[in-house]
Amino acid sequence: LQQIIFFAVYPHPIGATPTLTMPPPGAVASNSGPQDSECISEVDAHPASPEVEGGLAPPHPDLRCSRDEKKGSAEANGSSDAPIGVMTSWSNILLEKAVVENWMDEKWRIENVSVTDPEKQSASFSRDFITYCVAVKTRDPHWAQMYESLDKKKDVESTPKGVRRRFSDFVWLRDTLAKCFPGVLLPPLPPKKLLGNMNEAFIKSRCVKLQIFMERLISRMHFISQSLPFKIFVTKVGEEFKAEKKKLSQFFKTSWTRPEICALYERLFRDRLDIMRPEIPKDPADMVEFMRSFLLETRKHVLALAKHASSAANSLDHIAAESTRMGTTLSSTIGPHETPAKNCNSTEDNTGRENLRDSLGEMRTETEYLRDTYAIVARCAIDEAEDTAAMMEVVCCWDAFRKELDRSKKIYGADVECEKLFVILTRLLFFSEIQFYWRRKLAQYKNSQNQFAKQAVDRANKLKKVWMEAMNKSSPA
Repeated sequence: LQQIIFFAVYPHPIGATPTLTMPPPGAVASNSGPQDSECISEVDAHPASPEVEGGLAPPHPDLRCSRDEKKGSAEANGSSDAPIGVMTSWSNILLEKAVVENWMDEKWRIENVSVTDPEKQSASFSRDFITYCVAVKTRDPHWAQMYESLDKKKDVESTPKGVRRRFSDFVWLRDTLAKCFPGVLLPPLPPKKLLGNMNEAFIKSRCVKLQIFMERLISRMHFISQSLPFKIFVTKVGEEFKAEKKKLSQFFKTSWTRPEICALYERLFRDRLDIMRPEIPKDPADMVEFMRSFLLETRKHVLALAKHASSAANSLDHIAAESTRMGTTLSSTIGPHETPAKNCNSTEDNTGRENLRDSLGEMRTETEYLRDTYAIVARCAIDEAEDTAAMMEVVCCWDAFRKELDRSKKIYGADVECEKLFVILTRLLFFSEIQFYWRRKLAQYKNSQNQFAKQAVDRANKLKKVWMEAMNKSSPA
């Protein structure tokens, strides 16, 4: 194999570089494998995210590099010497061959996905839970029929209908896609909440965030929405849904092996695995460690930013509420006999006090606008923290497999399959996922900045009008 030298796309490497033993020339980079216990995770995100100081990482294929495991994998595929790079029937179970060969074609794109109609469900021996209606719309009417049933023997003519899914089903979907496509950056799920999850505002907010999750999922890479787990998620119901999930779980335990992943990725990411790449650093572990440190620092600071912005928004909400109470209290001091209409015999009326009451009401409007502006900052920071945790999952996968590869080489010697998968996943990490993460990060900043500026302009225009009216009321005739 040709020596691989990797391209550094991250602009601000942070943190110390550890001394790590990397594979010799020809070794390969991987973004998959069980996640390292040192990985960070979303403290406030869904349970599949890794934790800041050690926690559960999302499930991934078992990519251990032992000789016994290698032999077992070959036997599971029905061959003791399955050639690498040749797609077997197992690969076609997850993705159809036509999708694999040309997944960027627009005909594979899901046109629309919706998550709507939250509904409370009761269970016999467990707590109540909320389900959401999930529906998809495709561009091709013939392809749309396939979403009605995954059983090709059934003649289904009806159009796809929505299925009801609870939050744990969304977690299953994301975790299963992580097993199917190790090293691919998947959008994060909204946080899991143990207490207060039946609150109406929380349910509405979660529904919106699940909608965003599904939209990001179908727009990430077309093959994700054409994969078997996604089809099961949007079509199967009841016992059939449970049975399909069980079959898929067994498939990952016995059949989703390194040769299968290599064969699939060599076709899915032909452009990203092209060996004609700029030759930059020889040791990708250094760059990954920089990336890890950067993500740790980024998440730490954006969570602090979200906390401060939320605190400011809450304080302004309190000020707005107090302004309303002040206006109400002031109104109670103005009796009917004090109004200008009934104070005709007086040379001065009570208009000034009424104007003061109105001004207090306008102060509430001003603080509400300012509160909403801080809320934009908080939402932006929380979104980035969740995306950072998702990217950290990918980095941790790569690092865990690199360590496993080093350990296996010391015990068993070089393993061609492990090294090839390592190369594939390293190229995927550096030439695709990091770049995608960074582009999205910049796009998020730009979008949030536009929202912030628009909110500020609207607030300024509104307040100018409000205070001009207040000043005109207070001006002497």
